[in-house]
Amino acid sequence: MTKQEFYEFIDSFKKNPGEYTSEEVYEIGKVHKALSMQDRNWGELVKLLGLNKTGNALRKYVTYHMNLDEKQKETLEEFDENTTDNSQEITKVEERLKEIQLEKIKLRDENTEYRKLLRSEARIEVFKEEIIKAINELPPLNIIVPCTKKSNNKIEAILMLSDLHIGTLCDNFYNKYNSEIALKRLTKLSHEVREYCQLNKVDVLHILNMGDLIDGYIHTNARIKQEFNVTKQVIVAAEYISKLLNELSNVAPTVTYRSCIDNHSRMTPNLRESIEAENFNKLIDWYLVERLKDSSIKFIFDNIDDGIGKFTLLNGKKVIFVHGHQDSTNTAMQHFMGATEEFIHYVLLAHEHSEKVKTYQNVKVITNGSLVGTESYALSKRLFNKPSQTLLIFKDDNLSNISISLNID
Repeated sequence: MTKQEFYEFIDSFKKNPGEYTSEEVYEIGKVHKALSMQDRNWGELVKLLGLNKTGNALRKYVTYHMNLDEKQKETLEEFDENTTDNSQEITKVEERLKEIQLEKIKLRDENTEYRKLLRSEARIEVFKEEIIKAINELPPLNIIVPCTKKSNNKIEAILMLSDLHIGTLCDNFYNKYNSEIALKRLTKLSHEVREYCQLNKVDVLHILNMGDLIDGYIHTNARIKQEFNVTKQVIVAAEYISKLLNELSNVAPTVTYRSCIDNHSRMTPNLRESIEAENFNKLIDWYLVERLKDSSIKFIFDNIDDGIGKFTLLNGKKVIFVHGHQDSTNTAMQHFMGATEEFIHYVLLAHEHSEKVKTYQNVKVITNGSLVGTESYALSKRLFNKPSQTLLIFKDDNLSNISISLNID
């Protein structure tokens, strides 16, 4: 076959680059491998087919499959030449054919997963480009001068920040919510946190992003009622939190930020196809670090898992925080103490949009409220909760659990 005939062979599939199936790529690769040395160019073939791999990788892929096919052919020929009535021999041949087929299936599955990974990485890069563009178009934040006054009384606070669901539109008899109302509620939250921290002379404020800052696109019915698409949700939520962090950056000598992943921020609507680590909340973290790089806030990414944060307070008490979509208030304490083999004093959850405090064997399990309040889904389930967020203040062994109401009516 000449090179021109080979091009005509590719054209016969009537497909654009990137549309070829694995089987078609293999068939084209076999024909290409049969061309003369001067007509063979694997790098050029990769571009023609629109593949996300190198020419050398494609050559190895085709060679591997051809070897498998040859093994299968040899096994069949050997079977034809030596066919006897011996059932054991027949069974051996069948098992060998099965092994070869399983190898082919395994390789195909690996290629499928690799392509999914490439698509995910490409999607993340697209979002990052959009975020960089958005940051460049925004006026710079007026970074607040950090607090330098220390009381040395080791009073510490945790702001549980979760369930903003930016993008949600809500207008019912019990609650109204959109991006403008979200900003007003966050402004009120900022004022309240500042007042309580100053009143209690807090030395360290930990701000925990416990997830569901955006509404995402995991539910079709939710997308219909959303204010704007996911890209803008990420940018709006990240900018709102940037402003909140900036406003709170001087309420204590030390202000830290930590976060964990959630369910509404997953990048794939289908839960079965979702990879837990692929989460828009990570993009929000990345935005915050870029936006507030000149501030005094300490961004700490030391989670024991993408979805599980753990740190120790000044008084020596241990804290674990998660979003809560994989946990229960009744079992979270046992799970985390069993997994870490440590005594955990405080387990912080979100997700349920309803404030709770339960104590098990001297372990406090605290569930945060939500900024969004009662939206369509909660209303359909008759779950009525006013918007709120939780501020915890620790002094020695004492805990003040402050529910900050965010009604703005």
